[in-house]
Amino acid sequence: MKVLLLAALLAQQPTPDTMGVVSGTILYSDGTPATAIGVRLVPVSNPGQPSSSGRAALAFTDPKGNYTRSVAAGRYIIQTLADNPTFYPGVLIQSAATVVVVTAGSVNSGLNFSLPPSASGVRLQGRVVLPVGYPAPASTLRVVKSGESADGPISADGTFEFTHVMPGVYPLSISAPGAQPVTVTVANQDIAGVELRVPPLIPVQGVVSVDVAGPRPALKVLLESFLPAVAGTPVETHRVSLTPLANRSFSTSLPLGEYRVAATNLPAGYYIKEITANSQDLFGTSLKIEESGPAARVSLVVGTSSGVRVAGRVTRADNDRTTSVPQKILFTGTSGEVLETSVGPDGGFEFLKLLPGNYHARIMVSSTVSSRPTRVVVPNRNVSNLEISLPGTRELFGKVAVEGGGPPPRFALLLARDLKMGTEERQGELPFVPAATLMTSVAARSDSTLKLDVGLCPTGLSSSEYLMGTTAFSHSLRVCRKSQREFHRHISFDL
Repeated sequence: MKVLLLAALLAQQPTPDTMGVVSGTILYSDGTPATAIGVRLVPVSNPGQPSSSGRAALAFTDPKGNYTRSVAAGRYIIQTLADNPTFYPGVLIQSAATVVVVTAGSVNSGLNFSLPPSASGVRLQGRVVLPVGYPAPASTLRVVKSGESADGPISADGTFEFTHVMPGVYPLSISAPGAQPVTVTVANQDIAGVELRVPPLIPVQGVVSVDVAGPRPALKVLLESFLPAVAGTPVETHRVSLTPLANRSFSTSLPLGEYRVAATNLPAGYYIKEITANSQDLFGTSLKIEESGPAARVSLVVGTSSGVRVAGRVTRADNDRTTSVPQKILFTGTSGEVLETSVGPDGGFEFLKLLPGNYHARIMVSSTVSSRPTRVVVPNRNVSNLEISLPGTRELFGKVAVEGGGPPPRFALLLARDLKMGTEERQGELPFVPAATLMTSVAARSDSTLKLDVGLCPTGLSSSEYLMGTTAFSHSLRVCRKSQREFHRHISFDL
């Protein structure tokens, strides 16, 4: 049975002696080649016959605008692959298209046509603006529109051009550190005067030192700009990984902004004891790159350790009357590594072997809900009395009113942490805890937004428990639509 089915399928496939070739050239209205244009060859039936059920064949034009495709013998309409296609021989109405007849073994060449102005796109021109003293000329940079580079390099005066741009919304970006994209809306007219501004680059110098004798660890210094507080904000980040020279120094140039400084590729037994910039502790704040002010001089001090034991317990806030038990506690190091251990019924936890250094700890109440980061400095000795407080949980009550009746909608409630609140300090429980708050891009990525999928009961009331503590929240509401029907919604909170 399988053999018969396979034979039947093969019998339906066109064989080489029943195929023909279709080829031609497509030009824009200005006479230049229409490159990377999709071309569909749609089979059509003979007059008076039922519509053809054959599948369309697809080809793409090369850099010279040429296309070619082998198809089974039959009758075809040639059209461009577009929302408003152009049909051979260059018409916009399908009924005016010329039908191409393909016979077995035929070569149908010279099926050339030009796109009308409405299908040829417009010209988009702009200029790259460099700051005074920028270390590279504009011609070494690249302007990109939705993954496509500009037509030709950037000229000496910074001008660039895209031709044959179809209507739509496009992000324009420049391959310069720290440059933000510009969104351009294209209609049916040429656009000129778009400016892409390149931010200045500020020199940064630094040195890595080891406080013990022995081989120098082959680490890398990471400089990473901060991510936005709420995921989804269209902000570009800049990341540089540097290998110190033989004299343990490193240097680079960074665009303006705030940066996390960390060390990666640390060998086993090494840890970062200190990171400073101009004598300011960078464990507790960010490296600020400013156009005015002293030059940034960064210092990293590396130490060695065989690991220490860290034990303690999770304590609850006095006003916490919930019975939920924390699941585990996470320690995130300065280079982004995450270590975790379980929390016992009495709140106790233990890390058997932890390298000294700076961490931020988060208590996981569930798989998606955690406390805000708590900064912890682990010394180069065992610790047995570390206490980390778990903020109390609160219930969130909401009410949805639907105008005109109808079923209550399901919606997602987004609770976004205000990262300006910083992180909680654990002072007095471990020695030498600096007073500054911890700011890292890792902390910004962790639990910055909590999504609650709320299901409403028939009365329209719902409650959901989440970890709030003293962290400030801003919240937005996204309500599902049913049958394109808009819901008027009113949310009241009782926190």
